[in-house]
Amino acid sequence: MTDPIPLFDAAARSAGRREALTEAFRRVLDSGHYVLGREAEALEQAVASRCGGGTAIAMSSGSDAILAAVVAAGAGPGDEIVTTPFTFIATAGSIARAGARPVFADIDRNTMTLDPELAVAAATDRTRGFMPVHLFGRCAELHHLTSWAQPVGVAVIEDAAQAFGATDVQGRPVGSLGDAACLSFYPTKTLGGYGEGGMVVTRRPGLAQTLRELRNHGARAPGGDGGARGSDANAGGYARLGGNFRMDELQAALLREELRRFDVALARRRLAAGRYLDLFGDLARDLPIRLPRDPGAPSAGGSATDAPLPGRHVFGQFVIRAPERDALRSHLETRGIGTGVYYRRPLHLEECFAYLGHKRGEFPEAEAAAREALALPLWPEITAARQERVVAACTEFFTGNG
Repeated sequence: MTDPIPLFDAAARSAGRREALTEAFRRVLDSGHYVLGREAEALEQAVASRCGGGTAIAMSSGSDAILAAVVAAGAGPGDEIVTTPFTFIATAGSIARAGARPVFADIDRNTMTLDPELAVAAATDRTRGFMPVHLFGRCAELHHLTSWAQPVGVAVIEDAAQAFGATDVQGRPVGSLGDAACLSFYPTKTLGGYGEGGMVVTRRPGLAQTLRELRNHGARAPGGDGGARGSDANAGGYARLGGNFRMDELQAALLREELRRFDVALARRRLAAGRYLDLFGDLARDLPIRLPRDPGAPSAGGSATDAPLPGRHVFGQFVIRAPERDALRSHLETRGIGTGVYYRRPLHLEECFAYLGHKRGEFPEAEAAAREALALPLWPEITAARQERVVAACTEFFTGNG
């Protein structure tokens, strides 16, 4: 049997780099400090620089980063935050966990990101914020949102978990477009760690201070680590109720090593995505699929691709759309090819959000994307031969030539 092709190969990332990663591990062991120390501070500075400046606050996960950002923005019971129903549960789930109400607006058909005009139309006098999602590595359109939100004091929180390294139409990096941006360093992300990790980036000093307090149970002490160095854990008292959202030093040290190779890895990821577009090429004109577009790049599939958009897609995932998605996925599985479904149900139809009272058909573009979206194998080290097998198997399914 032909070697299987996984959706993502985590082992390939660390191959040939064990010495550097082991040295980072030793560095933390020798320091004797394991939570929110020099490694996390250095990582914060480096990530903030790549996001166009501001302050970065290291968190325990991307989900915790979103929750902390929502709370820091002052959203709670009686408030609403407008977001997309076509995203991971943590986006709207964190809004609800903070006591606020998620308000959904449909997505744009081409980008699958939050439609900014529909989002603004969904705003009410209870709207405390907007939370667009930079989906699959593509930057959402934020200009219309920020233009409306800033004059009325409504926060714009970027869910940038899938798009570290992406840029918008004007070349500005994600993380610099709203009041705060939430990053995830889950292993499959463009900047992936070796476990859980996240970060919030903001240009608002007051928000940054609140986020530092929230990640450490609300303690006022700057950079408090809960007494890891034997300090008085609550010397400054508690300004608010927070949680344990602190980042481990080991995770920060390993992420610093990943950040050193980030530009090379990102270039390889985009090269692999471009190779898919070239391999599908003119086939996409005849196959019932829609390919993602690398914004600003020449069309690889004619009418079957999205309209070209400026900006820089970093392809956190390579997601195609196919009306026969589930059958195609089953066929690829028989060929030893792994795939991913993002997301099988839009959030307004999930049981946990039944209390919002939504019905099927309210957000038709999100529902269509949930039926059709399929992620194909992609990681920086994927070989051309493997990608050729994936495209051949897709073509075989639609043409019946096995």
